[in-house]
Amino acid sequence: AGAMAEGEALVRESFEEEPSLQLLASLYGKAAPSIADVLGLLYANKKIGGLVRRYRDQGQMDRAAAAELDVLLDEVSLCLQRLEQFSWFLHRHATAKITGEQTAAQHAHETQLLRNNIVEVKKAELISGYIPLEESFMRNSVDKALKGGGKDEEDKVSSLVDEVFYVLKRCTFRALQTSSLNAMGDIIMYVNTLLVTTYKDALEQLLSSTDRLGELNLSGGLANLFRGTTVGGQVADMSRRQLGSAFDGTAYNNFQVSAGYVSKLLEALEGELRRVFGGANKKDEDKARECLSELKNANQVLTKSLQDAISRLGSVLERFFGPQLNAFGALDFESVQGEYGESQAVAELISSIESTLEPFRGELNEANFDSLVVTIVDQIVAPSFEKLVLGRKPCSFSLSGAMQFDRDLRSLSSFLSGLASRSVRDKLTRLSQIAIVLNLDDPSEIWEYNWGEQGAAGSASVVWRLSGEEVKRVMERRVDWGKERLAGL
Repeated sequence: AGAMAEGEALVRESFEEEPSLQLLASLYGKAAPSIADVLGLLYANKKIGGLVRRYRDQGQMDRAAAAELDVLLDEVSLCLQRLEQFSWFLHRHATAKITGEQTAAQHAHETQLLRNNIVEVKKAELISGYIPLEESFMRNSVDKALKGGGKDEEDKVSSLVDEVFYVLKRCTFRALQTSSLNAMGDIIMYVNTLLVTTYKDALEQLLSSTDRLGELNLSGGLANLFRGTTVGGQVADMSRRQLGSAFDGTAYNNFQVSAGYVSKLLEALEGELRRVFGGANKKDEDKARECLSELKNANQVLTKSLQDAISRLGSVLERFFGPQLNAFGALDFESVQGEYGESQAVAELISSIESTLEPFRGELNEANFDSLVVTIVDQIVAPSFEKLVLGRKPCSFSLSGAMQFDRDLRSLSSFLSGLASRSVRDKLTRLSQIAIVLNLDDPSEIWEYNWGEQGAAGSASVVWRLSGEEVKRVMERRVDWGKERLAGL
């Protein structure tokens, strides 16, 4: 590149005209054999072909071999980066010398002058060795990390999570720094595959491993323990305190932190991409960014596995506050007399949920505990309350009963909102709207809430989550509203 720049300056000084593409191609042609020789020597002297065959067949490598391979991959990455940067240099010069009158065919012909087959062949050979070696290094390093059994007591996460993502970050950054779309694309796809198969399977194995008491399978698919097995019988007889003391939330935290690390890795790679591909054309940069988007899939897969696990955990915990939930459902809202506070039934339900979840607050990280609370609200509490009004055997409500339902719902909503650091009110929106309808003085007041209209931003209009049929069914639960009062709506 330096010789070309010097040659161009000499041509302008001697002949007072711009150098042609043919001159640049000629200069590159003289340098190309030496460039190809250097690439060939690197491939041969480092025995890259032999290393590829060895680690493809052998798989495992000791610490010394891994360290040597790590250094070699750095060298190959740097070499490929220089080659790609030189290609970008040539492309910029070729583009600058093409006039507007030239056809696309002429453009393609003249830019092709700056490509040299012997260099391209050697570069392809080097890339074909780099990719499987990087994959072998990554696979070996991740396998070793997954065998570790340490735990960060402060963050409540297995040490393997940080170790695995340290390896993945190092390998993906090195692949990106090659500036080769082929190398980067293959390595990113391999990382995605590794995360959604080997790594995810290892985390799920931790979920299904024995708990820290060494007796009961409590950390994973807890719902499966209640299906008549001996262990299931033991768990079914446990108190909430015993279950809480035996529970280990590390496996759940591993999933949540891992999904977050994938997002951080993607963000860091996108920042590095802008730096590395700063000299490339826009098309290559866009292709590189498209390669990185593969990692979004890994984030989604890990997040889905976590959500499924927390959903199973919520289903198991329901047995501890289910009786109080049923007791609230058994209230006679038609015979309720005027009261001014929450019912005893909802107070006991709140107390039961609080005592059930308290041990898990210390084991799950904040994000997972919030997810557990949201899951219990969304999948257990809200459907149970909604069933009281819209279920197959709905309750009947007097005006006083409707007011009691509203007070109890507000108390429960306030408690649940304070339990989690993220809002759960959205999960209770339908219930809140059911309470609004039940507490109308007259059915026609529904129009005061702009029923059927989309409220403008900043207006007081309610964005209704209930259908027209559901609103009608809610109104029918008020025993003091005759059918004739509803017929005109």
